[in-house]
Amino acid sequence: MKKISLLAASVALALVGCGGSDGGSDTNTGTGTPSAGGIVITGFDGYFNNAVVFLDSDSLAGTKGQLDETDTVFGLTDIDGKIKLPKGTDLSTGTIALQTLKPGDMTGKFSDQQLAQRVTNAENKRLAEDKLPSDYFDTYTTDMDLPGQPMEHSVVFRSQQDGENIVISPITDLVALQPAVVYSTDKTAEQKVCDSLFGAEKVTGEACTTKLYSDFTKSDPVLHKTAQILTETKSTAVGDNYTTKIDAIAKVAMETAETLNTDKLTDPTYKPVIDTSVAVDNITQPTTTTYKTLVNADKYNEIQNSLDKLNLEQALSPKETALLSISVADLFSDKDINGTEILVVTDTSNIPKGMEFEIINNELVISGVPTEAGSFSLVFHPEADQLNIDSKVTARFSFDVRAEVGAVAPTVDNNEVISLQDSISNLEFVVGQSFVVPDGIVLDATALFNDAAKTIELSSNTNGLTIKLDDTTNKILISGRPTSTAKAGEYFIQLRATADNGLSSDVVKLDLPAIVEAIEINDHEVKLLQDKINTLDLTVGEKIDLNGLDLDITPIFNSNVGGDVEFYAGLEFDKKLKNNHEYYTTIPGVRVHTDEVNGLGTLTILGKPTEATKSGYFYVAAGINPDAENEIISKMVKITLPDVKPADEVIPPPQPENNVSMENTFLYESAVEGIDSEDGQYLGSGVSCEVRYFMSDGANTGTGEMFSSIRTVATFDECPTISKDTQPNIDERFESFGKYTVDSYHVINLQMEEEYRDDNGELVLDANGNPLMEQGNIYLSAKMFDNKFITTLKETMTPPAEVDEKPYSWLYSYAASTTPDSVDSIMAELHKLDDNSINQLENTIYFTDESGNIQPLRVDATMNSVDQNCSGDMCESGSTDADIFIKNMSCDLVKKVYSFDGYSISEYPISWGNWDDTTNSYTPNINFYPQGDSCGVDFTSYSDISLGIHTLHGEVKEAHEGKYQDIMFSFKKD
Repeated sequence: MKKISLLAASVALALVGCGGSDGGSDTNTGTGTPSAGGIVITGFDGYFNNAVVFLDSDSLAGTKGQLDETDTVFGLTDIDGKIKLPKGTDLSTGTIALQTLKPGDMTGKFSDQQLAQRVTNAENKRLAEDKLPSDYFDTYTTDMDLPGQPMEHSVVFRSQQDGENIVISPITDLVALQPAVVYSTDKTAEQKVCDSLFGAEKVTGEACTTKLYSDFTKSDPVLHKTAQILTETKSTAVGDNYTTKIDAIAKVAMETAETLNTDKLTDPTYKPVIDTSVAVDNITQPTTTTYKTLVNADKYNEIQNSLDKLNLEQALSPKETALLSISVADLFSDKDINGTEILVVTDTSNIPKGMEFEIINNELVISGVPTEAGSFSLVFHPEADQLNIDSKVTARFSFDVRAEVGAVAPTVDNNEVISLQDSISNLEFVVGQSFVVPDGIVLDATALFNDAAKTIELSSNTNGLTIKLDDTTNKILISGRPTSTAKAGEYFIQLRATADNGLSSDVVKLDLPAIVEAIEINDHEVKLLQDKINTLDLTVGEKIDLNGLDLDITPIFNSNVGGDVEFYAGLEFDKKLKNNHEYYTTIPGVRVHTDEVNGLGTLTILGKPTEATKSGYFYVAAGINPDAENEIISKMVKITLPDVKPADEVIPPPQPENNVSMENTFLYESAVEGIDSEDGQYLGSGVSCEVRYFMSDGANTGTGEMFSSIRTVATFDECPTISKDTQPNIDERFESFGKYTVDSYHVINLQMEEEYRDDNGELVLDANGNPLMEQGNIYLSAKMFDNKFITTLKETMTPPAEVDEKPYSWLYSYAASTTPDSVDSIMAELHKLDDNSINQLENTIYFTDESGNIQPLRVDATMNSVDQNCSGDMCESGSTDADIFIKNMSCDLVKKVYSFDGYSISEYPISWGNWDDTTNSYTPNINFYPQGDSCGVDFTSYSDISLGIHTLHGEVKEAHEGKYQDIMFSFKKD
């Protein structure tokens, strides 16, 4: 087969060898400017051809900045250093990165899987190919500053750039290596790098980011040389000597490049290496001239052309034949030794049997006759221990040996393929369940191919499964635990056979069957159960009577795995947050449980509703080995409860004074609340507009019924439109909160009941195993100020008599209005976020001073994207900035009264803090800035402003409850 030398590409800077096994540099070829519609990533100091692009997730501790088994591999770059990812590829869970490959890296393993397999899976998916890992074994990275010459080191570079065109280089890596910005007054990572490279504040703002994230290979020779120096320095640094001294190294690398004359600046073989082993203060420019050992293109081409002309063919009987003798004395050169001859040695690990390749007095002597066919490689490198010569530099040649005359490739037995596919199709794969090939089933690949097959190669994509081929028996071995459901054929096995003559068979593809949930939901049985529960009659204060209903959740859950099934009833739980909502429903006083003693799915609904409640619900679920490492939990199934009808109740009220009536008028108020989707999935939290109506039973009756607007996604946008003649008792937008009493001082009292829990949050049961209940009373009173109802809510809970605990209470203060205007002023719909503007909100909240008088407190808020091109000390850090400004309140008092955080109702919530896995705690990234007698509260996030609603919240601390009101603002991006 005719070959074109890789080093001949040094003239055109783009040509790459073809055919044979030429080191894999033909794996990807340049396609010019990639077409629109995707994410284009370009890697370079010179363009990196065949570098692995991946998403560095850092989910495996201690592997940040390294390619590890948890990272997502996207594929290989082409000769222009580019790879194109599909539009919408999610890069938010990590940092985009690339790793250069030295020869041999592809056979390295990650968690018992070759890198070649991971690259194969990625490239087959990206390019719609059916290659196998062996096709990539001899793939390595070429820096196109030195085309055709394999890189001697593996090194990772990262980039924090986003958008549709991303560059990765040693320069962007400097930014990624910067420590996280802690305070809003700190310089951005980009600005710190610009200061190191170009001098403090010499290049700032947009000019800084443009330089760092630009393709400088042709436009900026000094920055290009700096990148080359950084590549060589990082690839040879020991331990963390590079990453911990990055600012000093960057500064010295740029200073070194700036001092070079034009010849050295443009010579790609001149790559000084900075000594990183010294203390950071002692890092200086290299004191000696350092050139890179180079493969000479003319000699490379001469040797490769000579190998091509051998026209080798497999012979059955070996014999001694002198085939070729050619000098390799000037294959390598190095300007550090001024033309001194470099001694060459060869690696003959991948040559055909029957042949010999020897270096005698720097002369390559080839003899013998090949007895096997296929593609082979010959590798040369300088002999070790030659002064100033890098023995890791290689020159890699490829050649083919044709199969013997009349040779045929292994053939595929289609009947055996069908038979093996049937066996595989009958296997059962379950999410989370360890797979073991059933007894009596043997997955043997031997019979797939005829007797010409010498070796069989297997490849498979993965879903938590490990699929191998036993080298001795050719049996397919499958183990592991599937991590997600999949359709039949979404995951598969590929096999290919190769004969002694080097010819290969067609690729056999065997589809894996569907991977199913461990516990599936039977929707028909859900409906049958729901129909029974819908017949219940629920009334406030009346004990629930199941009327002989046989409620059993067992038929709802179909298990596809072995093991004892346990059942759950209650509200949603989160094991990570250790929420425990078992036995709860959303109706106060009503609880549910299954037969835990006997491990049955018999469902019991019990208790007395304490409030007239609409749209009540709870969840049921099933689990196998719950709380164990190999636990399997079903999806949560939502069960709705009938509406609770009200009942008259009279509760003795307390006797506060100076209140106004809250009855018979619509009251608009705001509250930070959570919201679920229609199917019960948590969507997030934000400011919701709540409309209350205390409907009196008549003049001087002292009783009534409280109605509240039903919370929906829309109420987090703005207040609902309510006319004055709306009747909340029949309006479907309202639900009843139950009957209340009211005294002559306009104090409203509601009763409630809920399960009692100890200090650890554990449910306390009585002697019969039923949850103990504690009684509660809610008192509401209001005073008028600024045409607002300044409302105080006091909730008192009385623990059950069985426990020796005193009643306890808490207070909450808020403002309500008869119109929606003041609430809408802080709501999301009226405050749309734009990437290029700052939206400012204003509001007045209230507090009670030491004399008991109500006082106003003015608060403002803003939220905006951070200007990444900003320069100077006043620039914000992170991606999103928000501020709350509290007038006439010192920061010392603000910190005593409030705790701050932010929430989102969004597919991609903004995180305003950091989670510490070590302490299992969350710390908001919030700082306080005194401004005279006022206080600024600064929120910093490294999340971009995503579509949805984003809320800032100042919550009153316990010691100041009832005296101060919560601060809350919502913004929206759509």
